[in-house]
Amino acid sequence: MGTVCHAIADSCSPDDVGSECRPPCTGDAECGETFRCGEGGACAALTCAEGYGCLAVEQCDDANLPPDTPVHARNHRCQKVSCNDDSVCPASGVCVNDICQSSAGVCGELVAVP
Repeated sequence: MGTVCHAIADSCSPDDVGSECRPPCTGDAECGETFRCGEGGACAALTCAEGYGCLAVEQCDDANLPPDTPVHARNHRCQKVSCNDDSVCPASGVCVNDICQSSAGVCGELVAVP
């Protein structure tokens, strides 16, 4: 039995989706809560059009992906809302560096980790 590359939850990636290679899946339960067992036994991210809930300051952008996009390279299709002031941000979000965020955040000094 070979391996396939699966989409997996990855909180360190910008869109919360990463990838790993392992044996093919046979059912959705093997893939995780926001993923499904797709074609060829590869776990794929549920899109916002399929019921994945985007953050309040995001919008669903379920534009068609090129058919040759690998399953492990697809994400939930949630996009940050571009802005130039707070009034365009959904859910009382705030405009920070031209992107809607849930809060203004806190400035801090970055410390390099050796």
